[in-house]
Amino acid sequence: MSTPSKVLVIGLDALTPRLVEKWVAEDRLPNIGRFIAEGAWGPMESVPNRNSAPAWSTMVTGLNPGKHGIYWFTEDDPKNYAYKFINGSYRRGKAFWRVLSEEGQKVGVINVPLSFPAEDVNGVFVAGVDSPSADDPRFTHPSDLRHEVKRAAGGEYYVYPALARYVIGGEADEGLRRLHSSIDKRAAVAEHLMTKPWDTFMVVFTESDVVQHFFWRHMDEPAEGDPANHRDAIRDTYEHLDQVVGDLMKFVGPDTLVMLVSDHGARQEDGLARTLPSWLQHLGLLTYKTEGGKASPRTLAYSAVSQAFRKLDKTLPPEVKHKLSRRVPWLRRRVENMMSFGKLDWSKTIAYTDGKRPEIWINLKGRQSQGIVEPEDYEKVCEQIIERLTSGRCSRTGKPLVRRVLRRDEIYSGPFVDRSPDLIVQWMDEGSCLDIGYPDGTNFKLLKQHLPDDPFDHLVNGGHDPYGIVALLGPGVKPGRMEGAQIADVAPTVLYLRDAPIPSDTDGKVLEDALTPDLLGSRQVRKGGQATLSDDEDRTGYSSDEEQEVRERLQALGYVE
Repeated sequence: MSTPSKVLVIGLDALTPRLVEKWVAEDRLPNIGRFIAEGAWGPMESVPNRNSAPAWSTMVTGLNPGKHGIYWFTEDDPKNYAYKFINGSYRRGKAFWRVLSEEGQKVGVINVPLSFPAEDVNGVFVAGVDSPSADDPRFTHPSDLRHEVKRAAGGEYYVYPALARYVIGGEADEGLRRLHSSIDKRAAVAEHLMTKPWDTFMVVFTESDVVQHFFWRHMDEPAEGDPANHRDAIRDTYEHLDQVVGDLMKFVGPDTLVMLVSDHGARQEDGLARTLPSWLQHLGLLTYKTEGGKASPRTLAYSAVSQAFRKLDKTLPPEVKHKLSRRVPWLRRRVENMMSFGKLDWSKTIAYTDGKRPEIWINLKGRQSQGIVEPEDYEKVCEQIIERLTSGRCSRTGKPLVRRVLRRDEIYSGPFVDRSPDLIVQWMDEGSCLDIGYPDGTNFKLLKQHLPDDPFDHLVNGGHDPYGIVALLGPGVKPGRMEGAQIADVAPTVLYLRDAPIPSDTDGKVLEDALTPDLLGSRQVRKGGQATLSDDEDRTGYSSDEEQEVRERLQALGYVE
């Protein structure tokens, strides 16, 4: 059979090419190994900032972030130096399952990040990590499907495995047990929902990303006394997911084309984004409030409030925090904004960053409420920052820390480019260094933004690599290694395989190198419609309780304060 009867897309979040190749060579991943031995596969480049929210959004729409409008799990409000948590309703791009639904094809979707509320598709839909709860009527489509999902998962479905909660509480072993249980539950739900009619199905397992955030150091640089299950936590998760891949492939049968995809890779987390505020300060671009060279009383008050807030946030039971959030919903947001930017002197700050994202905003007059950079000086300021960051060297090694600094309008296109920070920093990924030197003799030591009592500073040790993986196996696939795949290529490839029109504004391309001449000769690339949506569609906001739930998940992964 030269053409597939169905398409199954399996997302393995943060699946990393070098780890896959290593463990396939050791015969630890026999099912994923089949994609390498018998199918088409290769590295796939992620979005510029390597964040999961824009990465998955680009994967399922085929659009760059400038067209779908997602750059992080939050959306910035530069005018007020604030942000808000977002979900799938903020994505301004049409996902491939929506195109297929409009074509009358049946689809199934499970756990794609940033997919809440569940979309009204021609089929079944289970939303992802941005869902406040599996009990929410908006968690599934149809709404009553949520009860079926829980039954298929053995009575409880995990929206998120919550590994961080257990690691921070000193119960890492229980957290790992729950993580593996989460894999089994998601796989069981997938198999159950695939008993219903479908033409294209997508299920994402985020556990491979969650585990690497907390156990990369144990694998890469194990300390004496590290338990074996901590040293092998990432490998054990890959092996478990490999088994699931094999089970799903067996379930759908040989007439189905299966795609494996990951939104980015994984690597050691050096925490360099946390040094950006310090770096900008040393360059005279970011200024803190002081009086006579000392921290002002107001700045000291901010620091005291921030410390108290962190301690309460880590020690209060969730039910108490939720009760406080309901009674004073404005308090958390006000304190969070204070913690991020309350200590900055905007009258002397040219550029700023939150210490979480590898991105920088210019404090532009007319855009920010307290902006000081004249619009005609914008390009000059950007050039100055790019030059200073890229020319800085680690005093210890003599090597640069920054590979390049990208302007947003160089890498993004579309109606929502203005939602991106102005500059995106890409690191050399050669390890952490805090001592910086310049050819002119300037030297200084960088500081990380986080307070010493922040447990995430010590526990999050795995980060994101720019390359994930894409692999295809089944009817119509031409075996061999692929090069040059981009994350935006997944959506148009899925649509092509289903002989559906590809929106004309799609940035990705069909992965023709992965397909046989017979399949390519059986159909044309059809263009039709637009994937970019207008900005006037409804958005679903969060209540205080819902925002608190989502915030805690993202905070545990180091994405927000």
